[in-house]
Amino acid sequence: MATYKTEGVVLKRKDFGEADRILTIFSKNKGKITAIAKGVRKMESRKGGNVELFNHGAFLLAEGRNMDVLTEVQVINPFRRIRENLKLVSYTYHVVELVDQFAQENQENNQVFKLLLTVLGSVNEEKDFSQVKTSLRAFEIKLLNYFGFRPQLTNCVKCFRILFPDNNRFSQSLGGIVCSGCVNIDPDSRPVSAEAIKVLRFLQGEPWNQVEKLRIPSALGMELEQQLRDYLEFLLERELKSAKFVERVDGR
Repeated sequence: MATYKTEGVVLKRKDFGEADRILTIFSKNKGKITAIAKGVRKMESRKGGNVELFNHGAFLLAEGRNMDVLTEVQVINPFRRIRENLKLVSYTYHVVELVDQFAQENQENNQVFKLLLTVLGSVNEEKDFSQVKTSLRAFEIKLLNYFGFRPQLTNCVKCFRILFPDNNRFSQSLGGIVCSGCVNIDPDSRPVSAEAIKVLRFLQGEPWNQVEKLRIPSALGMELEQQLRDYLEFLLERELKSAKFVERVDGR
């Protein structure tokens, strides 16, 4: 069997048989891949701790007929602090669920891979939970950009006029903001504040080092979270399990 090396992050895993695990990995070179890690659940396995969820590692895989086979793995960053805090675990589950749901098998997307490592690093290192949530919102909207679902936030998505501050709504089906004159086009559109639009534009367009400096008031942060969650679930046509996990851990 031909072998290949790639960096990757473990997005998901499930037990298979008596001693194996099936891994979903988002890789630098091949996008999302599914691989079997044979024998990793055995007590004597040296690979078991290296294929934990969220681990960033260097993987050596052999191409298989149905799925690739993991032969070696070296951990690059285990993001240890995430594992020590349930809130950070819940936030990180949200990150990896989104990548898993939007990514297609074997489609390289280096921008998404870099974004994934960036947000994992931020979650792992940031000690202010409100700032972690800002990183999550930035991750969500930049992920939408990289997967081709960039929402229109500057002009009305219907009439293309520049948006004024009042009476705008977010249309999930149209993929952006509709102005007060076009709101009847989509009866399911949701009110969105001028402050939320301003922050969404900033998160969408600014580099990560600028995003990390942003301070978002709690109420505005909740609005942003709900607007983006609704849009993400509309695109995926399913509820996000991790979003409910985050709510439970946050005590909401």
